Amino acid sequence: MITCASQTQRKAGVNAGAQHKQFASGSITRASKSGFVLRPLVINRAFGPLGYFQSKLYPNHEMRKIMKLKYTIAALAVTTIAANAAVTATKDASAFSQYYLGNEIWDGAAYANGWDGAGASGGTTADYSLNGTNLLINQTTNNGWLQLNNGISAWEAMAATDSWTIEARIHVASVGGAASIWGAQVGAGAGIITANDNGVSAGAGTTIGLDTTDNTAGFHNFRIAYDQPNNVYNVWRDGALLTDTQGATLNTGLTRLIVGDCCSSTGGVGSIYEIEYAAYDVTGAFAPIPEPSSATLLGLGALALLRRRK
Repeated sequence: MITCASQTQRKAGVNAGAQHKQFASGSITRASKSGFVLRPLVINRAFGPLGYFQSKLYPNHEMRKIMKLKYTIAALAVTTIAANAAVTATKDASAFSQYYLGNEIWDGAAYANGWDGAGASGGTTADYSLNGTNLLINQTTNNGWLQLNNGISAWEAMAATDSWTIEARIHVASVGGAASIWGAQVGAGAGIITANDNGVSAGAGTTIGLDTTDNTAGFHNFRIAYDQPNNVYNVWRDGALLTDTQGATLNTGLTRLIVGDCCSSTGGVGSIYEIEYAAYDVTGAFAPIPEPSSATLLGLGALALLRRRK
């Protein structure tokens, strides 16, 4: 025997259908009497619409938490992308085409792997010592630097139309100490930054213009990348972007790479700094690989916890 639905049942079915349409349009705001609402599978457009709905029920307070976490994570992602808009390709220094530990620059007796500096810059290897694989420089007589400028390095084979990246991990170990990173190309000028004891400056001097964080407490990663199509230099300290609009500091008419106390106006006698590694890549301008922020990790963890409670 076939029976017809009662008027009450038909009315409930109509209301349910109308409520489903409201969900589809994103306009529903009223909770059911039980305190639960029908949740779309994907609500935040930043995570991509999937075009259908998941018929699981969530308490209203959990629904609000999930929504808040999704918007927070999306905002963090957008901020990270915007902060590195000029250079979007990433590469860790360990994957650079050229990577040298301190003792692969000076091995304890002589320069190695195409590096030189003492005779050319006025410094002296008597100021050098090795701390494990690190190169420690204590300038007792004059400023000096390490360089690739002898016609045999991959750096010097570059063209002015090439983009490049240099990173050095340095500890500025004395008050008043400083070490510069200098990348120069004939026809393209030079990008120079200096790690001082009290910050990072643009150029080869002590005028702090990019960052005012103390560098004497330990090692820090300093990176400069030349974005040739946009003709600008991007600078990072420990993965944090300091600028993506720096212009050429000067044009020396030379293609060379320098790491150290390049100038009499920088550190000078009494400057002490230690180099863990110096690396460069002549295949492009690369940003550091970003590490997940604590806020992002906390948000992801909380979101995973809420999902487990389904």
